[in-house]
Amino acid sequence: MITILADTSALISLEIKGLVGLASKFVRFTIPAAVYEELGDIARFEDVHGRSATDLLGLVRSGVINGKIGVRDCQSI
Repeated sequence: MITILADTSALISLEIKGLVGLASKFVRFTIPAAVYEELGDIARFEDVHGRSATDLLGLVRSGVINGKIGVRDCQSI
């Protein structure tokens, strides 16, 4: 399985179309702690981006997205 270190914009764009869950069957999404925090900030908005961020945070909690890794951890991906 391929591992992708994703940024906030990429995840939001994919999730707006509902593709993160589907793509996770073929790739493993990993995000650093900064992206996790940005998703939390964006989730406060009541628009399509906020809803997508909320959904993505749920995917982190359920383990579909490997979340909150440190910068040193990224070197081993």
